[in-house]
Amino acid sequence: MPNLTTIPVTQLQTMLNTVVLAIGNPTLRARGPDGCEVQYRSMDEALKAKGVLEDLIREASGVPSRVSLATHRRGEPALPGWPRPGGNW
Repeated sequence: MPNLTTIPVTQLQTMLNTVVLAIGNPTLRARGPDGCEVQYRSMDEALKAKGVLEDLIREASGVPSRVSLATHRRGEPALPGWPRPGGNW
């Protein structure tokens, strides 16, 4: 198996497109533009492959991770301009 971190983004995107096609097919099977056919054993396996490819594309493109953490202190409005808990609208 090739090292996925050395594959160009365009090829990773092609692989992702093929996975998405497989997810949309009841047999979880799709044929890529190069003629290579892929079939997943389960939807879970296909979704995991999709997630891995999305992460690799994001990493190679320099886009920040899709994970973000929010913090909230009790008694503070969740969003600026919103009323405090128990406050009037």
